[in-house]
Amino acid sequence: MSSYDDEDQDDMYWQSSKIRTVFNFNDEDDESKDIKQFAEKGRKSLQDDGDDDSLSGFTVVNSESESLSGSVRYQRAGSARTQPTSTFSSAASQSNSRSQASTLSEVKATPQAWSSKQQVSHSTTDTQVLRSGSANTLKGHSSSSIADETVIVVVATTATTPTQSDIAKLKTKIKRLEIQLENQSVGSLAVEETIKRMLCGKPYLLESYRNLEDKKYLLKCALACHDGNVINAVIGFLRNSLNKSLFQSTLLEVGGAEQYISYLLQVEEVAEAEDIVSMIGKSDDAAMTRYRFVNAVTQIDNKIQLLKNCRSSHFDLDLNLASDAIHLKNQVDLLQIQQIIEKADVELEAQGRHPIMRVHKRKGTLPDQSMMTTLYYCCLYHYDNEASQFCSPKYLIQRFQLSEAQLQWTAIKTLARLKRWQQLEQLLTGKKWYGGSTKSTVIGFHNVVKLLAHAKATPDIISSYCALIPVEEERLRIAKKFKCTPAIVETLIAMKDRAQLLQLKSTLLPGSLELQKANAALKNSSIKWRT
Repeated sequence: MSSYDDEDQDDMYWQSSKIRTVFNFNDEDDESKDIKQFAEKGRKSLQDDGDDDSLSGFTVVNSESESLSGSVRYQRAGSARTQPTSTFSSAASQSNSRSQASTLSEVKATPQAWSSKQQVSHSTTDTQVLRSGSANTLKGHSSSSIADETVIVVVATTATTPTQSDIAKLKTKIKRLEIQLENQSVGSLAVEETIKRMLCGKPYLLESYRNLEDKKYLLKCALACHDGNVINAVIGFLRNSLNKSLFQSTLLEVGGAEQYISYLLQVEEVAEAEDIVSMIGKSDDAAMTRYRFVNAVTQIDNKIQLLKNCRSSHFDLDLNLASDAIHLKNQVDLLQIQQIIEKADVELEAQGRHPIMRVHKRKGTLPDQSMMTTLYYCCLYHYDNEASQFCSPKYLIQRFQLSEAQLQWTAIKTLARLKRWQQLEQLLTGKKWYGGSTKSTVIGFHNVVKLLAHAKATPDIISSYCALIPVEEERLRIAKKFKCTPAIVETLIAMKDRAQLLQLKSTLLPGSLELQKANAALKNSSIKWRT
């Protein structure tokens, strides 16, 4: 290959008559248009890469003053220094003259950053890859016609740096390969070693144990370590790898059913939990498992239906659960009564026709409340209703067979809150065998005093019921606890304790009724005081 460095020789050559008869560089032929279009496409493709170092454009020069050789001139961004050029010329035979040389249109590319590693050459007849700085010879081109000539377009490609997403993908792939390699190394470990790795939080592989005996031994070792997470992991593996009957029989033979039932209840797989409990022969536990699930339902209508189904499918079929079936029926009836009361009271409250509800607002809804809460609600808002009405406390006592103590405890709290002392006295007043009346209670008057004190009753009311406590020491203790001064004075006089009475006298207010009672008792000579 030879380079044409002398411009004079080039001008003489191109101005020769022999060449002018063949070529006309002043007219733009179809091939030159193709070169320009291809160069423009290359420039746009590099600009679309979004890199600041991409090529700024291509220039196709057809001029008689330019050299036949295709020179690629490039310059880096921000630098005015011109880099050395690479010259490509067509291949020529040693025996041929300059008239047989192939015509080559020069393509200039001015990049901002130039890659020195790859340059692509495009030809109408073939494609060759040329490297920068090399003096490769273009071979195999005929010079008989211009259609057969090879047109070379040199395109510079920029060196791309990896993005953050590429780096993340590589890291993920490396991590996956490490896990696969680790699994290959732990796949053939003994059962004991696998359990140790599970306890230590190291990678493990349970799928390598395919034999049924190995799986049973794996469960046995997991139960021996007493770690809930390890046991659940092994049981989950057995559940996924064995059929249902074989899995249940394995739990029954080796153990772990209780742990599995606890897990099923946590994830609310009640049907599976019932099957396991029934399998191990605990029908009562299966019934209670179903009941706990049903009792957690908040939608009342749905809960009533589920309770009925639970009773018929579990409690009615087992004689040992007959008493529990009665309680289940009472719960269903209570829910239905609560719905009736709630519907009526909502209307009364909205219309403002209930005097107690105007003073003591309802704090919530009644359905799904306990039996004692329902009784308190009815005593508060419907104490005077007839016994035939669902909202009457007397109806609840008769229907659900509540005790007298439950009624008195709840009624005293509500009547004291409403300051209905007369009705409270009627509640605690009973008849004697031979006529007359007396005050009595099944919960003890000391509890009555506690309830009255918590309801902030007046000292006179508390003293009247404190005096009914039969044991004097207990009466004095209760009176001191709730700071009921009248009851303390009367109790000390009844106990004939002069020393404590004198000590109490020094703390009483001048002119108070308690001080007058204490002075009168101390001056009474008929009282025999304890020494």
